[in-house]
This record gives sequence, structure tokens and C-alpha cells, in this order.
Amino acid sequence: MPKEILNLVTDAQGEIIAGSDEALKLLHTREGMRCRAAVDALTGEASRICTATCAAELAGKPQRDHGAVRVAGDSYRLVCTATGELRVITMVPLPSGADQDERLTPREREVLALVARGYTNPRIARSLKMSASTVRTHMEHILEKLGVRTRAAAAARAIAAGVIPAGS
Repeated sequence: MPKEILNLVTDAQGEIIAGSDEALKLLHTREGMRCRAAVDALTGEASRICTATCAAELAGKPQRDHGAVRVAGDSYRLVCTATGELRVITMVPLPSGADQDERLTPREREVLALVARGYTNPRIARSLKMSASTVRTHMEHILEKLGVRTRAAAAARAIAAGVIPAGS
């Protein structure tokens, strides 16, 4: 059974005032809870996106796209939208494997594109004007996020998923 789109509605202070039945059930939440306590989403870097100041951060922007995140053990694209005094939190389920590809940072994509071209870590470091240890750290994160063990597997997966163009 495919996962459903989850929606929560909060007031300007981040207190849940409504939500889809599926969201309330999956997140084990109820009206009156704070959004950050219910959603508890993690980014690709395993940092929490929901903070005490999240509602205030949306005050000056109509929308905040958090990208691919982990919520209740599943992968979703999470978008928070300010609509007047209300905030709508939308969590769109991602297909299996899509979350890893979307979690790559722009710099990791640059490194991976050079890996796909056959560059070594020292050559990548020179090309991108960074240290070899920074390249090594990026590669560790790329391998972990893509769930592969080798540079070749990472490049092949990224090309197949369209994360980086073939022959880049």
C-alpha cells in the first residue's frame, strides 16, 4: 500500500491545530502538541530540522522546502508553508532510494561528478580547491548516503538516477 501525503496545520507558534488522519496516526500526535515534537524530522546530515524558532523563521518567507528528510523512519519531502497566521506542514512520500540521491549537497554532487570522470581524490582536491582530507570526507558521506561501498558504485548509481549527467 503506497504511503499517503501527510499534512499538519499549526498556529503561528507551532502548535498543531489540525492534521490529516494518517499524519496524526503515523506521528502519534494530537492537536495541541508542538509541531517540532511531532515531526522530529532528520536531514541527510542527521540534523534536526524542526527547532524552537522554526515558526518565527517562516514569518518572513512564504515557504520553506526542507528537501528529503526522515520522518517516523520513512523518507519524505517536507515543505512548510505560511498561510496568514497558519503554517501547513506537507510531507510527500519519496520512492525507495530517492531520499539518498536528494540528500547529496551541491558540493558532494560536484565531487561525485569528478569521481565519475575518473578523478582521484588529490586531483579532485586540486580541481575544487579543497584539501584531500575534505574530499575524503565528502566521499565518505556520498558512499553512506547512496548506500554503496565503492566510488564506482556511487558514480553508477548517481548517473542512473540522473543525479549527475552521464559523461560529466
